[in-house]
Amino acid sequence: MPKKTDVIGVDLGVKTLATLSDGKVFPSIKPYRKAEKKLTKLQRQVSRKVKYSNNWYKAVIKLAIAA
Repeated sequence: MPKKTDVIGVDLGVKTLATLSDGKVFPSIKPYRKAEKKLTKLQRQVSRKVKYSNNWYKAVIKLAIAA
């Protein structure tokens, strides 16, 4: 009996995460787009703090964790 193997090609892309040769498409996850509002808010909070104050450092840490 010959061995039967199914072979599928995978195309990794920019617009989509992956496209298989059988036509199945995996959409790409867009983590930056999802977190954009939160990052905008945190960046605004950092910009309004007195530079190098304790509250500025706390805001910078929050921004670094979110990014």
